Amino acid sequence: MLLTLGVGLAAGHGAADDGDFANFESAHVHPIAISDDGRRLYAVNTPEARLGVFEIGSHGRLVFLGDVPVGLEPVSLAVRPGTHEVWVANHLSDTVSIVDGRALRTEATLPVGDEPTDVAFAAGRAFVSLAGNRDHVAVFDAGSRELLTRIEVLGDDPRALAATPDGRRVALVVLESGNGTTNVHEAFISDARPPPDPWPARDVYFPPSVPMMPAPHAPLIVQQDPDSGRWLDEAGQDWSDAVFFGIDATLPDYDLFWIDAQADPPFVEERVSRVGTSLFDVAIHPSTGAAWVPNTDARNLVRFEPNLRGHVVETRVSIVAPEGDEVDPIDLNPHIDRSRTPGPPEEIARSLSIPVDSAFDRSGDRYYVAAFGSSKVGVLDGRTGEVLRRIEVGGGPSGLALHPRRNLLYVLERFSNTIATVNTRRGRVVGRTGVSGPRAFDPSPRAVREGRRLLYDGQLSSGHGDLSCASCHVFGNFDGLAWDLGDPTGYFLAFEEMPWLDGIVQSPHFGFDPMKGPMTTQSLRGLSGTEPLHWRGDRADVQAFNGAFVSLLGRDRVLSPSEIDLFAEFVATIQYPPNPNRRLDDSLPAFLEGFGDPRLGEEIFLNVPVQGTLRCVGCHASPVGHLPLIQTAGGDQSFKIPHLRNVYEKMAYDPLPPTGPEPDLVKGGFGVLHAGALSLRAFLGLSFDGLGERLPDLVAFLLSFPTETAPCVGSQRDLHPADGFAGAAFVAVLAGQAATGRCDAVAHGWLGGEPVAFAYDPAADAWLADRKGRAPRSSEALLAGLQEGDLLTVSGVPAGSGHRLALDRDRDGCFDGDERERGTDPASPGTPVIDSDADGISDETDRCPGWKQRDPRQRDRDRNGQPDECQCGDVNDDGRTSWRDLVALWMYLNGNGRRGLEPAKCNVAGAPGNDPALCDHADLSALFVHLWSGSREPVDLCLPPDPGTDEAVLSCEDEPLPKKRARR
Repeated sequence: MLLTLGVGLAAGHGAADDGDFANFESAHVHPIAISDDGRRLYAVNTPEARLGVFEIGSHGRLVFLGDVPVGLEPVSLAVRPGTHEVWVANHLSDTVSIVDGRALRTEATLPVGDEPTDVAFAAGRAFVSLAGNRDHVAVFDAGSRELLTRIEVLGDDPRALAATPDGRRVALVVLESGNGTTNVHEAFISDARPPPDPWPARDVYFPPSVPMMPAPHAPLIVQQDPDSGRWLDEAGQDWSDAVFFGIDATLPDYDLFWIDAQADPPFVEERVSRVGTSLFDVAIHPSTGAAWVPNTDARNLVRFEPNLRGHVVETRVSIVAPEGDEVDPIDLNPHIDRSRTPGPPEEIARSLSIPVDSAFDRSGDRYYVAAFGSSKVGVLDGRTGEVLRRIEVGGGPSGLALHPRRNLLYVLERFSNTIATVNTRRGRVVGRTGVSGPRAFDPSPRAVREGRRLLYDGQLSSGHGDLSCASCHVFGNFDGLAWDLGDPTGYFLAFEEMPWLDGIVQSPHFGFDPMKGPMTTQSLRGLSGTEPLHWRGDRADVQAFNGAFVSLLGRDRVLSPSEIDLFAEFVATIQYPPNPNRRLDDSLPAFLEGFGDPRLGEEIFLNVPVQGTLRCVGCHASPVGHLPLIQTAGGDQSFKIPHLRNVYEKMAYDPLPPTGPEPDLVKGGFGVLHAGALSLRAFLGLSFDGLGERLPDLVAFLLSFPTETAPCVGSQRDLHPADGFAGAAFVAVLAGQAATGRCDAVAHGWLGGEPVAFAYDPAADAWLADRKGRAPRSSEALLAGLQEGDLLTVSGVPAGSGHRLALDRDRDGCFDGDERERGTDPASPGTPVIDSDADGISDETDRCPGWKQRDPRQRDRDRNGQPDECQCGDVNDDGRTSWRDLVALWMYLNGNGRRGLEPAKCNVAGAPGNDPALCDHADLSALFVHLWSGSREPVDLCLPPDPGTDEAVLSCEDEPLPKKRARR
């Protein structure tokens, strides 16, 4: 029975691509850090939801000390000053794990809010940025961990934090900050007031059976001039009277926020605009106090793909003065010659792409920035911003940690889940280890490990080395902008030329015009099963976008068939996170603050006609809220019915309620529909008659639309001995969700002073331990077993991943707890073998199968080929068979002593067996003859399989954990 179960487990969890891994492509912010004393390094292990802990040894060598389970998708960490506390931001679990870096255990799990991205400490407080449904910063007392306040941020997706050296202020940047662009609705555009003439000039062509047609009527992208405040198009025409966000509403385009950290409570004291479009990090210069912000600045005001080819964004570091709004952008790629695309190989090789984490040295003379999209670390002059050097590292450098006293830089390499050690004097990598330990185990599927670079790598993707698909599809999502990627010289695509549209076109038009007008960047999440793709449905699949590597990114040729197929495989892995507006049990809340009752909205969505007899669900069907139909909803173009899974992320265009004397404000310039030219409220109000007072309820439901990832995924709570009803209720709901298949449930922590992990088995309604010899526990027993000093953190994880995350992380069939007990590495896949006595040695090589030894190395002190633990005749258990054993056995048989005796080893004659009652004077005689003969041959085995372990079980042939240096 045990053998059968073990083989099943090994088969089910032995491969990397077996469905036990979910990819949310969460973006690292500050994923690596060094302790104040310079002796420890900490790094997030995002694929395994763990924190890796290393000792920094001689010459900067990293010695793996172990890792600690945290929440799902850890993306950032910070060491609390003056302590060994490591605060880890878990992006999907909506928590911060507070880890004792010395004891290697979690002290507490702090619920903080939707999608935490970063942590910073100042003035005895912990600041946590949250990029989810409420765009704010949560502030905690760092000692008591009590919530002090929440600071609302007028920006989309708060991301990185940095405290000033004096601790007085904290700087915050937002990821989707925008660039002051928005759309003029097509209703304001006419022959009397046309957009600028297209350049290059529009080709003369004739769609099937139709004379030459004008370009479709479409919105126009405009940008607010920072000096005059006027809204201008790319030709400088003024459209200020046509830009309308609502009564007296404005788009301030705030990018960087200075927070007074010492105030009671802390608040935003200053806001800065025009820093960049996608802001990735902020670091404070140690002497000037200026904020240095790595970013990309979008050129979406420029119309048409031929004019953007090879130059979609600028890659920069913006230097923001510590006082006032002065911003000085520094081009990270001044060597690029924009007059020719593609550029030469030497130009591509020098480019820096997607600048993410950054750090200053102690003096501020050097500034280091991780170029995630070009496998480099840029070294800049800390005074001028000039690029001095480019250090080659591994793929996807996402985090930097500078040693405070040595010429060492540690770089977290996201693509391989490794840490590179860089000698900053030599400017090269001098060592590398895995975030999970020296064997660099990574549970990610092949499509993720090998395909991720095709989304981000500018060297591979573009004509100048500075662009990739991720330049707009930021970390697999979007940039919050619209782009006019039409082509005046392009070709009209007739429906009949696109066989994938057969049967799904319900339109009076004949096809797709190349002058399509502005369209918002779409997310790459959850694309599988939603084909055909893009706003118009004019792409059959991901592979059909291959031409954009040439026409937009400026590459000299498209990807090879194997490369584009791998890219499509990778994109298919990216999933949506849970909708934060739904409850833990996946039900709708009674009220969504600022909107209405989503339950009433669902009733409207499903059953109430909103246009004639048409109901919302008639077009936006479950599960993703769309149908594969190409339709015309007014206008002179046809579009695919869009899905609804990320509507809650597109509210930046909806005016916020006024605060004090300020007018209504909007966070971003683009909303819903293909062009983003309307807010959600405006679209519903203009499109559907008769909703009236019910409109807020429908909005509330759309903002709560399911994403295909259940809310239980990532949910997390600490259980304490005195937790009572609240803990039991959480466990019950989570177990119930696991029983429905929406997620798995796991628990990690410490019981009775030892690390433990459990995975919930819905079939048995019990929690399985990470040691095969331990009996499953009911939820009640799990809670009742908590004693003073114990802590369990219970988490919901993606369906199918619970076994890997809690029981067998390397999928080798050998449970993690058993491996820890034997001293082998749970993150180093071994070979499943038959090990009938569960001693860590396969029966094929076990000298005494059936006898569970104490020492897994099976010492043999007398070197006779028989392990000490099973050496027949060694009745005094000293590791060798000698005359002392004869004396001990004689005394035992005559009732004169048992202390230190192993009577189970005395049966050297007669029928085999290890029952002490079988020891008799025949064994005494046989042992005397054996010793008198002086034989070095082992005595015949007298220890058959133990009756308690007579069923074979699986174990693993695995390498032992590396020896750890003594802790200081």
